[in-house]
Amino acid sequence: MHSERDPLRDLKFYSGDVRDEDPCDPLFSDSKAYVTLNALLFDGIETEQARVKEGRRLNPSMIVRYEDTAGAMQGILSCMKPCEQETVVYRVERLVDFHLFCRAGTMTSFISCSDGGFLNSYTDKADLVFLEIHVKPGVLCIHLEDVLEDYLKKDEHELLIGPYCPIQVRQIPIPEEYGRIQDRNGNPVRIYAQVEVFPASADTADHPVKLNQKIIESACRVIMQLNREETVHAEDLQSYLSFKKQIQYMLKK
Repeated sequence: MHSERDPLRDLKFYSGDVRDEDPCDPLFSDSKAYVTLNALLFDGIETEQARVKEGRRLNPSMIVRYEDTAGAMQGILSCMKPCEQETVVYRVERLVDFHLFCRAGTMTSFISCSDGGFLNSYTDKADLVFLEIHVKPGVLCIHLEDVLEDYLKKDEHELLIGPYCPIQVRQIPIPEEYGRIQDRNGNPVRIYAQVEVFPASADTADHPVKLNQKIIESACRVIMQLNREETVHAEDLQSYLSFKKQIQYMLKK
């Protein structure tokens, strides 16, 4: 399926600019929608749990309106072009997601980076990992300020990389200039890593999952349980993971 929305509008929505959206729309009025959108592209629920602990809210409307969610993801991806030459950008990551990337061997979700160095976003994340990212030719990506009119975050010099790009990671000693930086809990940077990012393969889609109302309702309950930092019920969790598989299939295909 494809969204009927302008793909640039989806990209603008992802960037947090919802000025042109209906303020009563629980999905497209969410200026932090990328929190939930990216979490859906990871396996398991470790990244959701980490984000909630940082005070980030997951949006259940992305479950109920999963076709709009998948359509927005596809719209964002359709805005991207292959990188023409190797580009070095920077990202402040949380340790949980870094470990998930390393385990999967890919940058699982959409990845926002900056070619202006490390942003001060580390103040609201826990267990910081500084990534020096080397984007190889052919990787789907886009400089947001090059395509979005009246872009709100021009100072971030944001490069957005498409999901499921294979990576090679090399950890190096933390440079001295970052030795005094602290995370939201007052802890120092945990890891500094150089990451090479390569083009995603043409077809990595798994078999589709047939969604039904029971799965949707169970997946919504998981989102609410996570937002309240409650124990996730085992039966609901299985439905949520099945839901995520379908969203990932809809994007990958």
